[in-house]
Amino acid sequence: MAKKGTPPAQSPSPIISLPQPPFKKMRDHLGAYGDHPWVYSAITNLAKEVAQMKLRLFKVKRLLREDKVEEVKHHPAKSLLHYVNDFWTFNHLIEITVTYLKLAGEAPWVLLRDSFGEPEQIWALRPDWVTVKPSKEKYIDYYIYKPGGGFAGVEEVRIDPEDIIFFKSFDPKNPYRGMGAIKPASMPLDIDIFSSEWNRNFYYNSALPFLILTRKRKLTKEQEKRILEAWNKEFRGTRNVAKIAFLTGGEWDVKDFSAKAKEIDFLDSKRYLRDEVLATFHTSKANLGVVEDVNRANQEATDRRYIKKVVKPMMSSLVAFLNEFYLKNWDDKGELFFDFDDPTPEDTELKLKVYENGLKNGWLTINEVRAEENRPPVDGGDQVYLPFSLQPIGAVKGFIRGLFGKRGEKEDGVLTLKVKGKINKSRKFNMPIPPKKLKEFKKEKIKKEIKHDLVKLIINLMSLNKKKRKPTPDATKEVLWRQMVAKTDVQEYKMRGLLKDLFKEQEETVLQNIKNAKKGLLGRKIKSGADDLLFDENLEIRKWLSVLRPFLKTIIEDKGRETLGFLGVDGLLDLATERAKRFLEKEGVKFIKEVNKVTAEKLRKTLAEGIEKKEGIPELSKRVNKVFREAIKSRAEIIARTEVLRATNFATNEGYLQSGVVTKKEWLTAMDERTCPWCNSMDGKIIDVKDTFFKKGDTLEVDGKTTRFDYEHINHPPLHPGCRCTLIPVIE
Repeated sequence: MAKKGTPPAQSPSPIISLPQPPFKKMRDHLGAYGDHPWVYSAITNLAKEVAQMKLRLFKVKRLLREDKVEEVKHHPAKSLLHYVNDFWTFNHLIEITVTYLKLAGEAPWVLLRDSFGEPEQIWALRPDWVTVKPSKEKYIDYYIYKPGGGFAGVEEVRIDPEDIIFFKSFDPKNPYRGMGAIKPASMPLDIDIFSSEWNRNFYYNSALPFLILTRKRKLTKEQEKRILEAWNKEFRGTRNVAKIAFLTGGEWDVKDFSAKAKEIDFLDSKRYLRDEVLATFHTSKANLGVVEDVNRANQEATDRRYIKKVVKPMMSSLVAFLNEFYLKNWDDKGELFFDFDDPTPEDTELKLKVYENGLKNGWLTINEVRAEENRPPVDGGDQVYLPFSLQPIGAVKGFIRGLFGKRGEKEDGVLTLKVKGKINKSRKFNMPIPPKKLKEFKKEKIKKEIKHDLVKLIINLMSLNKKKRKPTPDATKEVLWRQMVAKTDVQEYKMRGLLKDLFKEQEETVLQNIKNAKKGLLGRKIKSGADDLLFDENLEIRKWLSVLRPFLKTIIEDKGRETLGFLGVDGLLDLATERAKRFLEKEGVKFIKEVNKVTAEKLRKTLAEGIEKKEGIPELSKRVNKVFREAIKSRAEIIARTEVLRATNFATNEGYLQSGVVTKKEWLTAMDERTCPWCNSMDGKIIDVKDTFFKKGDTLEVDGKTTRFDYEHINHPPLHPGCRCTLIPVIE
């Protein structure tokens, strides 16, 4: 019984009790992809555009003067993205990722690893099947993946955070999850779907006749049933629209039941809802192919805006995640970053106006324009042309000549100014070049703090004093020398393998030439000098350079890093210096020409003897085998030892020069029984770090014998083939 003064209970308001649309979950957001045509079109269009992204991998080298960026053509990180797994391509993976991001705001990737822990496959996970397990210590403890949404009998999968790349957009209510474009568009999407369903049901299930004739007399249930069956048979469905319904018997009542056109006209509302949905995806109907009121100029401008404002930012977001969370799976993670080619269509008309203005007003040259268009420079294209009329009021020609006489000259009334320097067109990166990380700055700070003590330590090792420079103690020398030998022994072994393969290829070429010549395939007789049987020296030199130059460059980079690190200097050698270029292009690889020349001469001599004796293929082949057996067994060893040491000592010397710490360098002779008298005489010789030990024409006298050096200069060992001497730093 109700208490006194308490109003009687009332039934709920009929308005409040009306059914409300259900709360949308991530699963419902994913379902919108197949339920709504504009959502499907907008997302598919964006996903396919982004999937055309051309990724490029770059490596940042921390040099002493400035960072250098080089493109990496081959790397496991690129390979894995190309060969995603056994069923997907890179384009497919990106399409899935973009689709999930727009629908759910999340697109987790899982990395499957091989037995060595290296990433081997990439799979995109359905985001509504992923559960995030937060952690107080490390933000995320682990992830749970429930295939099928957690159906009974399906085992859950626990995934460690380092095996997940969790692409996501920002959700202000949940820092662990993302928010897709479907969520803010839920209301217009629901209205559009409900109105479409109403329309569909109206035409399919509830199409009404124009007139209904009824009688006032009450019908029995049997009569109602019979009339309803007849009604459904005769009047229900889209094909029965506009018929007139007649019911027999009794008095008739005529009712007009036709729907007015304005009552079923949903076009205006659907256009409004369409535009609201497309605005959520930052796209327009023209981007999706609806172009009934669009001309060519508008279409091009719309496409350019879409690529610039929607597609490119999506690419940047994906690549940023790859740079931060994907590349960390490789050892050189701190130096690698992805970039992509700018997909924005070029505004040709605007570019031509810029070129025209630049050429006309003197802030662009012809060759600068040609460089922008990837065309070679032309003679005279590095001059700036200014109309002679552009001068101060009242100026005279003599003043103009006096002002510009040293930089240009007057030609046919036009003053020309020559540009200083070279045109250097560099790549414009869409992604920022990664700066140094905090731990790198901390490491540098520590090294700077200990640099002073390190210099004192090296000075003590070199046993220097103010009055007289004492030689380095023999024990220290031996340690330094043996460290160098241990490193170069491994590199010599690798280089011998490369030389063996190169000699083998030459041998096969010569043997094949002998077979062809004996069978008459050369089309001419063999000369007595046997030149027709030899390999092409120029071709072999190019082949050897392509194999050995990168190998020697790697040695220089490794030794340079080691040398600078020993001296307390962080970074890599700058190989863009003139010294480095000269070594890699000429000095460090000139042995290749000499080696091939010697091999060709040995073959020429022995084959000429065989031809003169009229030997057949077996005998000539044995002669060739003998030459290359010697090359592989003994010559390859001495070549590898000499050239590996030459590259190692070049890197050491270059490290001393670039460090700014070393003032002088000391020749350290090989400390074993194989040391030659020339190297013995050099042991302990100290010169300025910028000086050379020998210049062309210098002589060295040992045991009454004089050796004259025909090299351009000798800044560092080796002094001769097979030499195993090195350098040690001297610091004052």
